[in-house]
Amino acid sequence: RDVAVKLLKPAYASDQRTVARFYAEARAAARLAHPHAVLVHDVVAERTHHAIVMEYVAGISLERVLDAEGSVGEARAIRYCRQIALALAAAHACGLLHRDVKPANVLLSQSDVVKVADFGLAKAIVNLEPSLTEAGRLIGSASYVSPEQAQGLPLSPASDLYSLGVVLYRLVTGRLPFAGANPIAIAVAHVTAPAPREAELARAMSPALATIVARLLRKDP
Repeated sequence: RDVAVKLLKPAYASDQRTVARFYAEARAAARLAHPHAVLVHDVVAERTHHAIVMEYVAGISLERVLDAEGSVGEARAIRYCRQIALALAAAHACGLLHRDVKPANVLLSQSDVVKVADFGLAKAIVNLEPSLTEAGRLIGSASYVSPEQAQGLPLSPASDLYSLGVVLYRLVTGRLPFAGANPIAIAVAHVTAPAPREAELARAMSPALATIVARLLRKDP
């Protein structure tokens, strides 16, 4: 079968903590089997090379769709985000956080089915040794990061849902809810800038969807 192979960068392969975290993340991701999540088939080592072998998805990322189209409209946005939410729910049920939900990590198959990728960055909520975590490490991309992740605070499934709210907002409006001159400024905006109000959101989407997006973008997890 065709597969995708993610290699650990050679510069990191000599660091035992990085290699241990790489394998811990891969083993955690391999526990997840869901039709809307990219499957992890194997973790392999060859001398100094370490790799995760994953399901290959013939398609494009949601980021490329947005680059080409700007926005996708409410109906498509709901369809895509419902599938992302199903994958996240399955991950959260088995103790996994994605930590980097963004359009670049959402693949669309040739039949327009969502596959959430890069659960290799996920951390297990439970059963991970403290030595394999880095407190305060900002893994998520700044434009989609939750306020608690931007501050290096403990994460929960709500952190992934906040990022999903940002994705949903961008899919419908073609814009991001928070902007800044650089990634740090954007992360600060997620923490300090007021979230879009429901009435404001309703000017760009249906009232029912505006209610959902407003709930997802609340500062308090």
